[in-house]
Amino acid sequence: MRLLFTALACVCKFSLLAQPEIFNSGLPIITINTNKQSIVDEPRITCHMGIISNSIGDNYITDSYNNYNGNISIEIRGTASQLFPKKSYSFETQDIDGSNLNTSLLGLPIENDWILYGPYYDKSLIRNSLTYNLWENMGHYATRNKFCELFINSEYKGIYLLVEKIKRDVNRINITESNDDDVSGGYIIKIDHMNISGNNISNAEYWPSEYLSIGGDSIYYQFYYPKSDEITNPQKAYLINYIKEFETNLHSYSFNDLLVGYDNYLDITAAIDFFLIQEFTKNIDAYRASTFIYKDVITLNNRLVFGPVWDFNYSYGSTTYCEGDQYSGWQNNTTCGQANPVWFERLLEDSLFTNKMHCRWNELRETTLSEDAIFYSIDSLSNLLNESIVKNLNVWNNNLTIVDYYNEIDYLKTWITNRLAWLDINMKGSCVLEELEPPSVLIYPNPASNNLTIDLGALTGLNTLIKLYDSSSKLVFEKQSSATLLIDVSTYAKGLYLVDLTTSDKVIRSQVVIE
Repeated sequence: MRLLFTALACVCKFSLLAQPEIFNSGLPIITINTNKQSIVDEPRITCHMGIISNSIGDNYITDSYNNYNGNISIEIRGTASQLFPKKSYSFETQDIDGSNLNTSLLGLPIENDWILYGPYYDKSLIRNSLTYNLWENMGHYATRNKFCELFINSEYKGIYLLVEKIKRDVNRINITESNDDDVSGGYIIKIDHMNISGNNISNAEYWPSEYLSIGGDSIYYQFYYPKSDEITNPQKAYLINYIKEFETNLHSYSFNDLLVGYDNYLDITAAIDFFLIQEFTKNIDAYRASTFIYKDVITLNNRLVFGPVWDFNYSYGSTTYCEGDQYSGWQNNTTCGQANPVWFERLLEDSLFTNKMHCRWNELRETTLSEDAIFYSIDSLSNLLNESIVKNLNVWNNNLTIVDYYNEIDYLKTWITNRLAWLDINMKGSCVLEELEPPSVLIYPNPASNNLTIDLGALTGLNTLIKLYDSSSKLVFEKQSSATLLIDVSTYAKGLYLVDLTTSDKVIRSQVVIE
């Protein structure tokens, strides 16, 4: 009897141990079935993708696909990152007939172009997501993203980041669709590595600048939107000439003239924020790679806008290359910075630009770039990944442990603390922002509903650039004046607006409510 009981116990114990553990995760689960095809860097292959994202409780690999269940076309993406064993992928959602399918994935706005980014070099796994979120909180469009866990052909591939691909779209870079009826926009250009590691660029895809980099090398601008094989000759001629005019202006003696200077070509607010986020993160690819710039039609915004920001795996002290681990110094002046266009070198020669930048830095340090705000974002992201980190380490970094991961998070925070302190001390310019006090300048009525009066008071007779920005930092009005100005605001949306008055030696700001 005892032998029978022992035998039954052994059988029961063996049966319990033999049952495979069902994979589950607090993150959404994405599965891709290639039907035995290999995913390569061109051409794309067509296969099946399913997404499990339960609104309550964990996600199990055995659950039904409830977020997406259909076809995709997919390929390996990236330049230097293609050398990593953990690949990243570009894919399009498709109908059964192979046409593009605009759909929402994991709650992101509908589109058909997506990226599955596989963080590998970045041991924290969160540098990209963290920075995209910071850029959005600074008031700009940033690629929305969601963490997930990926299976390809039933093989676990680890933690991935589902990211919106950068493109023109009402829910992404919201600029006018290009057409020959108005060649002034919209355009997206890209500055990137030209011919390395699978990023071979044909001559038709770019044009050279007439000006050299900081270190004296050639600079190339890539046609991103419209694509090189879709852009028309009139559009191409306009875009190339516009960039040429801007660069010529920037190299001219009068580049910082309030009336005819670079301000006519460049969105200063976006340029300042772009410089600050690149320098704060000390991104070694800053300015010379993964840099996007867009332009809308003249009637909407006839200025070049930096953004959205992209690719920060070599940032926040993650590499010793190009002094990237050092929290001191300007990234624009590192050995990598020699390949940068001279744009920011020139802008930093203008005290008006650096003073505005210093004011903006002070503002951000009280909000988005405060240590508390940044660390809250870091903790939120790392806690989100917590249960999946060990599984990811077992696949891609099996010599590392969960302790090593949180040591990396501690290193990231310490580096950020030191970097912020260095920038606080060494930020260029000085914030000469002045409060409006009667009778120096009067802005009335406040609130305003029909007309807004700007009485320059003590500034009368001085060339003053008057700008209004809405609550999203979008420029809605601009005019040069040396006398009292009446602005029709009857068609403006209700809300809080920033009034920016700029003379040759000072920046004066105030706020006004339009109702």
